[in-house]
Amino acid sequence: MDEIGRELEIENLCNLFLSSDCRAYDNALPEAYSDAEIRRFNSALTKLKPQLGRCLIIHQMLGTRIEDTLTLRRDCLSEKSGHYFITIVQQKTRKYKRPVSDQLAELIRKAIEVSENEHPDSAYIFLQDNGNLYTDSMLKYHVNIMIYENDIRDDNGNYFEFRTHRFRHTFGVKLTEMKLDDDSIARLLGHKDTRTIPHYRRLRNEALAEDTKAVRDEMNELLAQYRREKENAETR
Repeated sequence: MDEIGRELEIENLCNLFLSSDCRAYDNALPEAYSDAEIRRFNSALTKLKPQLGRCLIIHQMLGTRIEDTLTLRRDCLSEKSGHYFITIVQQKTRKYKRPVSDQLAELIRKAIEVSENEHPDSAYIFLQDNGNLYTDSMLKYHVNIMIYENDIRDDNGNYFEFRTHRFRHTFGVKLTEMKLDDDSIARLLGHKDTRTIPHYRRLRNEALAEDTKAVRDEMNELLAQYRREKENAETR
């Protein structure tokens, strides 16, 4: 309803539901992409329009919600004392500022430059040919075509399932791998507090357990073989 309202510019359909309207489940575990899936997906981004490809890379590197990525403004980037910062206007909550790397700042600057040349009268970066903002559904339409035409698969051999919010989950998991504290992770994700951060740590632990399963099985088999040989030697 909200997406249709924005697309048709019918304000009465927008913001009908708040996140507080829905019951939160504490045991909900976010889903994330593996490193291999991210590499396969990013390898095909050159098949998209260059500005859309930049949008998706920036989305991954920022770890923002897709509506916040698609509404980035041209004045979002700033510099202070040799460090770059980006101002993110969260559509659901609040505005906040966070640091970005030099490489990401350069990519954002390039996206801003393209937007200024193609749509000089707009304040936004990622725009369709007609000057309107992209919606999540439009983005998925173009990306899914790219996925099927280039046969992009997930780790199970199925077609890559494009979920914009899953990139945010992946970003959160990566922050836990960097050994950042919960407060720092919450600030980088734009959360008001740290209540959801343990979910990312749980997901990382489950992924680690799955990644090391083959090694653990091999070690268990070696131990079992050692016990059998020891028992056989004692019975002789």
